Amino acid sequence: MSGRFVRASKFRHVFGTAARKEQCYENVTITRSSLEGKFCAANSKFVAVCIYAGGGGSFLVIPHDRYGRQDINAPKVAGHSNDVLDLEWNPFNDNMIASSDEDGAIKIWEIPDGGLTTNLNSPLLTVNHQKKVSQLSWHPVAANILLSVSYEPCVAVWNLETGEQVTEIEHPDQVYNAEWNEIGSKIVSACKDKFFRIINPRTGEVIQKFKGHVGGKPQRVIFLTDERLFSTGFTKMSSREYAVWDLKNTSEALFEDQLDSANGTLVPYYDRDTKILYVAGRGDSTIRYYEITDEEPYAHWITNFQSKLPHRGVCMSSKRAVDVNRNEVALFYRLLSDKHMVEPVSFTVPRKGDTFQQDIYPDTPGDEPALTADEWCQGKDAEPKRVSMQDFFMSKDKKKATGLGHKVGSKTGLKPAAVSAAPAASATSASTPAATAADSAEVVHLQSEIKGLKDNEKKLKDEITSLRSEVSELKKLKDEFAAIKGAVKRNAERVDALESMVQEVSDDEAK
Repeated sequence: MSGRFVRASKFRHVFGTAARKEQCYENVTITRSSLEGKFCAANSKFVAVCIYAGGGGSFLVIPHDRYGRQDINAPKVAGHSNDVLDLEWNPFNDNMIASSDEDGAIKIWEIPDGGLTTNLNSPLLTVNHQKKVSQLSWHPVAANILLSVSYEPCVAVWNLETGEQVTEIEHPDQVYNAEWNEIGSKIVSACKDKFFRIINPRTGEVIQKFKGHVGGKPQRVIFLTDERLFSTGFTKMSSREYAVWDLKNTSEALFEDQLDSANGTLVPYYDRDTKILYVAGRGDSTIRYYEITDEEPYAHWITNFQSKLPHRGVCMSSKRAVDVNRNEVALFYRLLSDKHMVEPVSFTVPRKGDTFQQDIYPDTPGDEPALTADEWCQGKDAEPKRVSMQDFFMSKDKKKATGLGHKVGSKTGLKPAAVSAAPAASATSASTPAATAADSAEVVHLQSEIKGLKDNEKKLKDEITSLRSEVSELKKLKDEFAAIKGAVKRNAERVDALESMVQEVSDDEAK
């Protein structure tokens, strides 16, 4: 097929590997919702999963190191009255998550370090649409700004500090998805009327509108750059396809390629740091990935991650969650309904040596917003504040990793809705001396690092135990092989003896 030529590239040999069973999350009753959503979200601390539960909507929040079989009665976030449809972690606070449901409610939650110890029923904030909310997306640069997609049908932008809408953009039919550009100055949406729209998120003005994929099934669209889009959809004959668009000329796609005839809607996930784009669809057992360049075909196929088990939903973890020491460039989570399991999939670049690989780890957006909600609402734009990925690298002579496991951001500024019973955020005591506060912060930071080291130690011990078990199994197989080899040799000798006897009898008869 066209578009599948693999060029010389530092990402040419990126490969995906599913976690071993003992490093997956089992006994998870994954949601049965018929919506084509991702139903999960992950960051550097937690994996959140929409689950099936009678009597209302719920989702699990699992700390990364709590893999294995999950307790069926584990504490959960249980404040929704109907099925939870989407989850999204705040990029500036690893403990804050937004959720939406079938009834149109959007709720903001604060998850304690270490995970839940009891059911969480009271959100920090609740805002509402009139119909179900299929998608949420935090602003990539400004604090406490959230995008939502509703079946009303509309796309809305919320200022969570006031609990009010900034704008609501009505659409003529169901909105399949909507996404921010890199700095959050524009939104692109895909609609059932088969048009893509470029929208001013502050005013709701439709800046540009053009025809997308011609097929009648759902399509998705995202920004690659301010001038380029990537979309997935269907042909008239219901084949799945993708396309790259140049906003300077939208009369036709810059490039498009057909993939297969499966039914699931393909969802794109773009890593702007590496310029690798991943594509996965519900019901697939494959994650395709491409390198995005300025050269035709613009999306260069690298290879596929392939599994025997189909996934119900897929999510891409935040970049700060990857293991830099293993040259991991992306971390995904697959929801395997048939196995009641959440499976991590790691994408790595094979490299020799134990030094930080600067060329595959450019600076990435950090955990500090570049703008306040008010600044953004007043029309200000800014580039994301970036951090060095080297902060997450642990060299052999460095006994502790910096930047891992610390709590970022806060719930400061969120205005609880009148319907919410959530307590207000605690204020810092004005009488606390600065030195004491600094010492306390340092102690908390050190405690967090110690916990991270202990968690790493546990993981290493588990890996050693697993390797020992594998070595033991290999030894058994080796012994069995030696026994079989000996038996084969004895049988061969017996066959030779019998053949010799037969030959002697034949010779005697001949005489």
